[in-house]
Amino acid sequence: MLTRLKLNKGYLVFSLLGFFLFCFLAAFVSGSMFFSVGDSSAESTEVDIIARVHDVLSITTDASNDELPLNVTPTPSGTLTKNQLTVTVSTNNSTGYTLNMNSITTNTSMVHESATGSPPAPNIPSTTHDYTTPATLGIDTWGWNLGTASSTTTFKKIPPSGDGQTIRTTDAPSSAPSPDSDTIVTFGANVTDTTVAGAYINTMVFTATTNYVPIATPCETGDYECILFTINTTDGTYSIPTSGLVADMHHTYNWDVYVDGILTTACPGGNCTGTSHSNTAPGVNGIALTGLSNGEHQIKIVPHNGPAPGWGNAFGHAFITVGANVQANKNKLISLDSPLTTMAFAPKTTESTTNASYMFANIFINCVNLTEPATFVDTYKLPSAVTDFSFFLSQIHHSNTNLTTSIDLTPLAGWLSANNSINNLDRFLNQSHDSNPNLGTPINLGPLAGWFNNNTSITSMYYFLASSHFGNTNLTIPIDLTPLSGWFNANTSIANLACFLGFTHYGNTSLTAPINLVPLSGWFNANRSFTNLASFLEGSHYSNNDLTLAGQTIFPNWIKTATQGGTSIWNVSNAFYQTFYAYKFGDTGEPRFQDGSVLSSIGTPATNNQAYIGRYGITPVNTNWQ
Repeated sequence: MLTRLKLNKGYLVFSLLGFFLFCFLAAFVSGSMFFSVGDSSAESTEVDIIARVHDVLSITTDASNDELPLNVTPTPSGTLTKNQLTVTVSTNNSTGYTLNMNSITTNTSMVHESATGSPPAPNIPSTTHDYTTPATLGIDTWGWNLGTASSTTTFKKIPPSGDGQTIRTTDAPSSAPSPDSDTIVTFGANVTDTTVAGAYINTMVFTATTNYVPIATPCETGDYECILFTINTTDGTYSIPTSGLVADMHHTYNWDVYVDGILTTACPGGNCTGTSHSNTAPGVNGIALTGLSNGEHQIKIVPHNGPAPGWGNAFGHAFITVGANVQANKNKLISLDSPLTTMAFAPKTTESTTNASYMFANIFINCVNLTEPATFVDTYKLPSAVTDFSFFLSQIHHSNTNLTTSIDLTPLAGWLSANNSINNLDRFLNQSHDSNPNLGTPINLGPLAGWFNNNTSITSMYYFLASSHFGNTNLTIPIDLTPLSGWFNANTSIANLACFLGFTHYGNTSLTAPINLVPLSGWFNANRSFTNLASFLEGSHYSNNDLTLAGQTIFPNWIKTATQGGTSIWNVSNAFYQTFYAYKFGDTGEPRFQDGSVLSSIGTPATNNQAYIGRYGITPVNTNWQ
């Protein structure tokens, strides 16, 4: 029995565009001579000679007459016959190509050459082995795998039209006989003698596509004042989000918007203007780009009249599902290609000189396909009059489920070094990496160590780190508070630390060590202004069942003192509420204060402090803290 596998080849060549030549112009002025030296002058001009070399892409196979034969002599128990095909792709594209394969139709069977439609022709169906779990072929089935015929023993199901499988991705130009040019695919069929003799055919389609090449822009050459990012659309649309909320207010914008280096036609002359809004049209609808080809596009936003403080304030998402903030639109953002600048997101001098709240808050909330966090660059020194930095980075990467690394705070280190008037840091990093299950490292607070050593005006740090790593199930180590140790040694003004670490590592099921609070031991020594420690550690290690706590000294003595009255702190309600929920101290032991006492040895809280520790107040050692 002759079994024939027929393949067609995709072939695509982009012609090479010749370069443009420009002429130069020159001028001279001759002076007159009469018993003196005449004046002369010269002018010059510069012309860029640009050769634009376009992509060239070709694809071929070594199949004779576009057919790959599988010559089978069947047996009662089945005969496995294999043959290999080499697909060769050449391209000058700087980022290489992607090679996909699928059957020409949704029918993945090899159909007998005598097929007429009725009655059904004999066929050899595809194996059902998944792409990730290839296995040996069952009788009277066929399949494929990567590699030579001699080395292939397991096979995968045939991908139908509309569900092509990527079989090769490169990241550089390639041409034969480069190893990156050739991909070997082996096809096989296992046939018994019950199969009707004849030729069985299925046509496979191989498609090579050049990979996306980011366009060189000023953002990438040191002129940082633009917002550059890449989107991937499957419906030809994208809406640039304009729900920015710097200083807790809405903002006008005047931007030039480019799509793949060309001014958009979505706005007259590419100049887009409007006013942001977090929940009301038209601002919440953003800037609608339509008519895009499906696939990746790079969007660039630049200030129309040149950079000024706050020129980018309108940009960003909101925690709603309206307009540009619908989840389908957020899903299209796949990479951030330029850093966020202090110039772009600073408070506008015409709007506020003291309020920098929400400066980077919410910008990429629920953008689930981002794989790298935002980066920052200091291009503008914030005024020393700024006192409010609440919600500064709050929710910036909330629910970015594909992030593996946390934001780098290093560029922020110098921003506030000359500012000694800050008073509000409420929710500064609150929920910044909430629901990032793949995050591998917590936020490094080290760059912030020097910020406030000379600052005695801070009064409130409510929810400062609350929920910052909520649901980070991959984290194994907690956030390190050592960099904060010097912040308040000289500060006698801080009053509000409510929920400072509340829910910080809630649901971090892989965490093996608790937050160590000992670096904060000096805080209370010089400070008699604390009034609110409510929910300070509430839920911070909720369901962290793999913690090792026995004998570990992790609590400063002042926290215990604060629960007993006789201090300025009047509210410690729920300070340890569900801190170690579902952790059985009776089985493994308890954490300790610096004086060696264990957590559950704290006496009954003073009633005037409204203190509740654990779920129902003080609980015995041998119970499950709820």
